[in-house]
Amino acid sequence: MGSSEKKDIIPVVIFHVGCPEHLPYSVQSAQRWNERVILLGDEANRNVAREWFDHERTIRHTRIFLRRYALRDIFCIMSL
Repeated sequence: MGSSEKKDIIPVVIFHVGCPEHLPYSVQSAQRWNERVILLGDEANRNVAREWFDHERTIRHTRIFLRRYALRDIFCIMSL
């Protein structure tokens, strides 16, 4: 799947810390019925999904984005 094709697909996003017995089955089931499944997790479940992202890093980047852009956008809307 090319990068342009991935942009058109709405992914299923699963957030989980740790790797309980049911997690691989849940991810496999989601991957069977959906084209793109993303697991936001930790080192314990790194190898469970085809697409995995470290939840701590993702949350940290989200907080930085919100601090930089969300307040500015709210100010712009209020200025209208």
